[in-house]
Amino acid sequence: MQLAVQSLSSRATSANAEQLVLGMVGDKDMEGNPPLTELEADNLMQFLILDQMAKPTMRNVLGDQVIGGIALDALFGGAARAADAQAADVTSQLDELRATVERQQRQIDELLRKPSPRRKR
Repeated sequence: MQLAVQSLSSRATSANAEQLVLGMVGDKDMEGNPPLTELEADNLMQFLILDQMAKPTMRNVLGDQVIGGIALDALFGGAARAADAQAADVTSQLDELRATVERQQRQIDELLRKPSPRRKR
């Protein structure tokens, strides 16, 4: 997720062939800087897809002005909110199940304390 946000929110143009090759072999550019970040180099295939395919597509569809903020919030913010809602739903279901188990255990304990009609001699 961090790689997607970093790649898609960057206002820089997509990496050129020289940057990609240098990044793949772990070399540095003319100024002595690595052309790719550590995250990009560690996830090279995902970075290539995001940088070379997804970023240009988003720019063509949405335009440059929304790449840095609104579009990413719409794409990733919605997914994060949906995940939070699902987690809250699962948490409430677990709370309900705990309450049911506790109630049933109290009923079992109560039934075990009562004398059974069959036990009388």
